[in-house]
Amino acid sequence: TPVAVVLIGFFGGSLITLYFSLIGDFFGTRFSTSNNAVLYTGKAISGVLGSVFFSYLLTVSIGVAGLYVTVSSLIGTMFLVLFTLRRTGSGMSKSHREKYENI
Repeated sequence: TPVAVVLIGFFGGSLITLYFSLIGDFFGTRFSTSNNAVLYTGKAISGVLGSVFFSYLLTVSIGVAGLYVTVSSLIGTMFLVLFTLRRTGSGMSKSHREKYENI
């Protein structure tokens, strides 16, 4: 469907320009080329293995595939929230926030 094509293009292709700056921000710019190589190697492997695994689940049962998508989405949302809370220091006492600011 056209909606699926737009979603795949948005989440898989159009954000490619942000990956380079994100990798540079997280790991520094000194080894950004090798860091981007590791990122895209992982992305290629997960793209192949993830699609094979999901197609197998879809042939087994649509319900199992839906459960997999739901659980994966919940886990991804959980990691996003935890990462955001850690970066902003929300929910931490002042002493804990000072301890983790230098990390």
